[in-house]
Amino acid sequence: MRRTHEWASTTECAWLGLKGILTENGIRQMLERRATQAGLGHLNLHRLRHTWAHHMKLSGMPDSDLQNQGGWSSPAMLARYGASATGERARKAHRRYSLGDKV
Repeated sequence: MRRTHEWASTTECAWLGLKGILTENGIRQMLERRATQAGLGHLNLHRLRHTWAHHMKLSGMPDSDLQNQGGWSSPAMLARYGASATGERARKAHRRYSLGDKV
């Protein structure tokens, strides 16, 4: 856990390794190694941002908070990140709100 890492009190960086702050390349290498170990194939940080945005929207996070936490300067960028899984979210919303099971 980050909060117990020996470097946690010296930086706000989220990614910490054995020797301190992980570089962008270090994060990429770690992610590729872990994805391979988990049998996920090719995975990258950009794809994880899309997945993160999708799950935050599914959980009900307001768009303004999601935009802030994702670091997007405009709602248009948020819409691009959220678009990759709109169909799944729409199906889940339909199941949640559909009258068919309430009648």
